[in-house]
Amino acid sequence: MACRRSRHHRTVGPARRIGDAALSCRGTPRTPPGGRTGVVGRRSRRTSGPCPEGPDRRPATLPVRFRQDRSRTAHLGQVRRARDHHDCPRQPRLPLLLESMMKPRHLLLTVLLLSGCASKGPPELRGADYYFEEGGRDFERRRFLEAVESFQRIVSNFPGHARVAEAQYYLAESYFGMEEFVSAAFEYERVVDTYPSSQWRDDAQYKIGESYLEQSRRAELDQSETYEALNAYRRFIEDNVDSPLVVDARTRIGELRSRLAKKQFLASRLYHRQGHLRAARMAYEQLLAAYPLTSWYWHGLAQLGDIARVEGEIDEARGHWQEVLQGAEEEKLLDDVRQWVAELDLE
Repeated sequence: MACRRSRHHRTVGPARRIGDAALSCRGTPRTPPGGRTGVVGRRSRRTSGPCPEGPDRRPATLPVRFRQDRSRTAHLGQVRRARDHHDCPRQPRLPLLLESMMKPRHLLLTVLLLSGCASKGPPELRGADYYFEEGGRDFERRRFLEAVESFQRIVSNFPGHARVAEAQYYLAESYFGMEEFVSAAFEYERVVDTYPSSQWRDDAQYKIGESYLEQSRRAELDQSETYEALNAYRRFIEDNVDSPLVVDARTRIGELRSRLAKKQFLASRLYHRQGHLRAARMAYEQLLAAYPLTSWYWHGLAQLGDIARVEGEIDEARGHWQEVLQGAEEEKLLDDVRQWVAELDLE
């Protein structure tokens, strides 16, 4: 038999929560204040399950104030919370998102969004010429990152295109403009190895040396990149004798050799200052043999004269210093050597 609501059903004051208004038709036998035994309604809980079906079953009753204001928008949320508090299959719940979308002010926006998603077609296919124009435009504006993306698309997706060698070269140029010199050297080498008959090969081979030159460290540190740059410039000169860039390559070689000579001089001078004269003499002699056309040759020769003076070889010291006075061009070095010669004459 279906349960009925008890006449001793407890009322809910206005200060209670709205959710407390939804009472279950189930109850437990309790003794009311009048002494009569009846069924006192209790609040519905999620764990108690829905009310049983029955012909005379009625849903939970809302407070009078909210039954009167149910049609008002101001109490729509309160009515919904009171309704959802009761676990009843005859009171269906509408998802909040769907209910919000059904409002007139949101309906037009929903229709537009759905129509926009439905009208979106497949992406437009673009060819190598389009990406080459985009990459060239970005390269001129020094937007190298965007240029890298465009030229990389051509190299990867259109390997048989007529301008793929040019795209590969400008891909390397874009990395060089971004100061990503390791990646730039790698891409220049790909131009030389993959497209040896293209017109971009000579410039790419020269820029390999430029990329390693930019990575070269100061003389006190490791000089691995300096040696790589030297080898790159020498290969360029051997393979491109008639190129106008040969003069620039020779100038770069002179600069790099001067840097290596400075490193050798600093190592020799360290031995000299620490009092290891034999090791210092050997290091200075290696400097003179390896880098005779650099300014550091004269610095090493002057220090050899100083070592000879300390060891008592006055004639050898005077000979080294006279050679420095005749060949060196650096004024500070010449002043120091003149002072040493004057002190030697006073002795």
